[in-house]
Amino acid sequence: MASSSVAATAAEPGPHAAGEKVAAAAVFWHEGMLAHDAGRGVFGRGLDPGFLDVLDHHPENADRVRNMVSILRRGPIARFLSWHSGRPAHAAELLSFHSAAAAAPRAAPPAGHPWRHHHPLATATTRKGKLHKLDRWNGFHAEF
Repeated sequence: MASSSVAATAAEPGPHAAGEKVAAAAVFWHEGMLAHDAGRGVFGRGLDPGFLDVLDHHPENADRVRNMVSILRRGPIARFLSWHSGRPAHAAELLSFHSAAAAAPRAAPPAGHPWRHHHPLATATTRKGKLHKLDRWNGFHAEF
């Protein structure tokens, strides 16, 4: 998340005085992230160990993520957030994040990492957020 400043008002909670600058955070989001199914099982691994009565949804399931987004949009810190769009990753960007992503099928986690699911939308949105942060420090832009 990148930060900028917004003026606080006397009605806002916190240790700041009216008119004082408070940090604002940048949020990168794309509705397509809700379509990513991280699976059910033990911590969303998509595995059934054979002894669970109910396979749990992954903690980053669409309903939970939708609730987190609604809290950020309408909750007490909403006025301190700036929203930016995310996008799906290109193959080269996926490879820069994790080389095993090339060998693994898109719907399955990379070989040797059954707990990791690399989704192109999440990868590109993460990169976009990093570039936003890196591009904001004294006008400096970093490539990675």
